[in-house]
Amino acid sequence: MNNDTNNFVSNVRNDMRGDAGIGNNEQQIEQITWILFLKVYYFREQHWALEEDDYQSIIPDKYQWNNWAANTKKNWNKTGEELINFVDDHLIPDLKNIPVNSHTPARQAIVPEIFSGISNHMQNGVLLRKVINDVDALDLTSTEGNDTVADIYEMILRSMQSQSNSGEYYTPRPLTDFITSHLHIHLGDRIGDFAVGTGGFLTSSLKILKKQVKTAHDIDTYNNSVFGKELHFLPFLLCVTNLFLHSVDNPDVIHGDSLSKNVDEYEDKDKFNVICMNPPYGQNKLETILNNFPYDLRSNELSDLFIILAMYRIKPQGRVGLILPDSFMFGTSPVKQHIKAKLFHDFNVKLIVRLPKGVFQPYTSINTNLVFFDNTHSTQKTWFYRVDLPKGMKQFTKTRPITHHTFKKVNEWLEAPEVIDNNGNKKAEQISIDQIKKRKYDLSYVGFGQHHAVIKDPMTLLNEYLTQKHQYDQKIAKLTKEVKDIFGSNDKND
Repeated sequence: MNNDTNNFVSNVRNDMRGDAGIGNNEQQIEQITWILFLKVYYFREQHWALEEDDYQSIIPDKYQWNNWAANTKKNWNKTGEELINFVDDHLIPDLKNIPVNSHTPARQAIVPEIFSGISNHMQNGVLLRKVINDVDALDLTSTEGNDTVADIYEMILRSMQSQSNSGEYYTPRPLTDFITSHLHIHLGDRIGDFAVGTGGFLTSSLKILKKQVKTAHDIDTYNNSVFGKELHFLPFLLCVTNLFLHSVDNPDVIHGDSLSKNVDEYEDKDKFNVICMNPPYGQNKLETILNNFPYDLRSNELSDLFIILAMYRIKPQGRVGLILPDSFMFGTSPVKQHIKAKLFHDFNVKLIVRLPKGVFQPYTSINTNLVFFDNTHSTQKTWFYRVDLPKGMKQFTKTRPITHHTFKKVNEWLEAPEVIDNNGNKKAEQISIDQIKKRKYDLSYVGFGQHHAVIKDPMTLLNEYLTQKHQYDQKIAKLTKEVKDIFGSNDKND
């Protein structure tokens, strides 16, 4: 990050902190993002207009960036109460109500969808003008300028990690870069993330693909390479803006619930060559969601349901990289065993990487793991590798976060995997499927904790209890119905 990046973020945040309407970090992020979205969208439209003689903007002229926001002579006096009234009473409601239909291109239909969930939190029109001027000064016309804006955006996204209510939507870039670098991504692959958050896995994938673009046809392929779906509006907005910043002209990102469709209904067209995800943790509380999964795989843990979803939506020969909590690794409840049995039987689980403590600090202290598998054949053997903390550190923190250097040794090890045994403390080893089955799919290897002394966190224990209780309740209800049916038929015979 250079000084321009730091100065921009610092100036904008100071201005927003001085506004009575901005109450928290999440409102700051939403405010800066919708303003930046309009600037970036205007820049992309200039590009589209040069390429397409008949291009017509979906945004009315008076709401085009240069006609109200740009710091030009005709706009300089639009400030204070006049600016607030313009934004609150005209700009946002009118962009929200732009008519679209089935023929509207996705890159244009995204505008009213974005503004359907937007609010202007700022109440001071003078401070709002200062923020708009700072955004207007960003240079998107050069490669260097565009890189600076991308750095600024990444810095804004990274600030989400420290927020207890929004940190789940941001995955540290060293993680997304490491995972995508080992999924053998090629131009022509369709890459999906069904818990897309701010789009980190997609942009890491796009960085790999961009190096492979050589022709005009390759540009079209690049533009249609990634897909994301996100339940919550703010990360959806952040993801769309993120993709525009990476020159994706038709962001294929859906605002909706990835678990709302029965997994048996997915067809070949719904499947992907590559899936990479950091599924949400916590509990699913909706019976209707569980009904979308096979009976023996119905878990109350959201992360489990996303693992199953990945299994149903990966193409033959496809590759998957997931970030999963310890509850998946250690869990030996009936439903956990069924899920892992399907995973290891139907897919080739190649590698599991144990991450150090504090990767997602300060958002959560949950320990996590990376699971890589492909849709080629059943698992015969799986490599396990433990990433250790730098010397002198007990865990990663907000001020000392995970970095790309953290993965230097594992990257070197992956070039020629071998067992690493430090006086009985194994850092890397390969485990056969028979050994894994014998342990009831308890995957506590390479320092994951001794098998007999695994201490589960309270939330994991609660989720396992609720999952088993739910299954037993369903079995009791089924048996009760069968008994009633039997006695009911006997009464009729009498």
